[in-house]
Amino acid sequence: MENKISKLRPLVGHINREMDRRFELNYLYLLPLDLGAPQGMALNYICRHPGCSSCSLIDRFMLKKSTISEILNYLCEKEYVTTIADEKDKRIKCLYPTETGLDFYKKSKRVFAMFENELESYLTKEEKDEFIRLGEKLSSKLEEVNRNGK
Repeated sequence: MENKISKLRPLVGHINREMDRRFELNYLYLLPLDLGAPQGMALNYICRHPGCSSCSLIDRFMLKKSTISEILNYLCEKEYVTTIADEKDKRIKCLYPTETGLDFYKKSKRVFAMFENELESYLTKEEKDEFIRLGEKLSSKLEEVNRNGK
C-alpha cells in the first residue's frame, strides 16, 4: 500500500511553483521591478520590524551573512532602507524603512491581498479551514521536533 504522506513534499513543491507562476503572470507587473524576491522579502520584514538588525534577517531567512549584506547594500543604495547605529553598541546597525520603502511595502501588501483573494476563491470556507488547520498542525509538530533535536 502506498504511503500517502510521500505525496506531500512533491505536492507542496508543486503548489508553491504554481503559486509563484500565477503571481508572476498576473500580479508581478503591479510592483516596482527593481526589487527581486529576496530584496522584497527583506524589505517587508524591515517594514514590519523597524529597528531590526541584520542578524535578525540572517536568523529569519536562514541566509549567509554575506548574502544578507548584499541584499541590505542594495536596499540602502536604492533608498528603500536606511541604517542607524545602535545607541548601546555602535557596531550594530539598526535597519529602518524609508518613505520609498514604506510605499513599496504598502503597495506590495495590496498586491498580495489581491493574489491571496484569488487563491481563496478556489476553495470553500470549509476546505480553507481544513487546509490551514492541517498545515499548521504539521508545521507546529515539525518545529517542535526540530527544536528538541529529535
